[in-house]
Amino acid sequence: IKAERNTHYELIIIMPKNPSNILNNSLITEAFLEENAFLKITIISNNASILTRFYSKCQKNSKTEFYNFSVQGGCVKTKTTLYEDASCFINNGFVTRNNNYTEQDTVIHEGKNSYSLINSKGYLLDGSSDVRGLIKINKDAYDSQGYQEFDALLEGDSHSVSVPDLEILNNEVKCSHGSTASRIKDEDLFYFESR
Repeated sequence: IKAERNTHYELIIIMPKNPSNILNNSLITEAFLEENAFLKITIISNNASILTRFYSKCQKNSKTEFYNFSVQGGCVKTKTTLYEDASCFINNGFVTRNNNYTEQDTVIHEGKNSYSLINSKGYLLDGSSDVRGLIKINKDAYDSQGYQEFDALLEGDSHSVSVPDLEILNNEVKCSHGSTASRIKDEDLFYFESR
């Protein structure tokens, strides 16, 4: 996808449950955003064997939003490069039952005053997740901001791994990361089932 200068694109992709015509069960999207461009991509998948990849480069003052919703697990990999005044929002939501979910997100801040948010939310029932994120702020990316958040709700025999990572080569930035994983308590289930 090439988003030319001062353009606005929104794209929704709904993956078939049994994608027989997709090469190696992969969906690969590459995007190049010119100055002042906006791109929003939403992907909805109901197949644990789908590998979703999203790569983007955002030039000055451009913005990309990536939304991925995986209903039966799956694998997601994103990589975004941000230049001056560019921003990206990576949002992954997943539900997995007796399946695995893996995610690897990378954002590289090349230009000053750039902004990124990696936000992942998941619900696991007898499943597992492995979520890894890297925000790298290079030495010329003054006044940039990068944030990572991961939250998982576990039920049954589930386990979750979260590895947020920051690589900061400039002191004049704001960055943070956080991760929570919690189980549904028996008394909470009793309360919800009694309503």
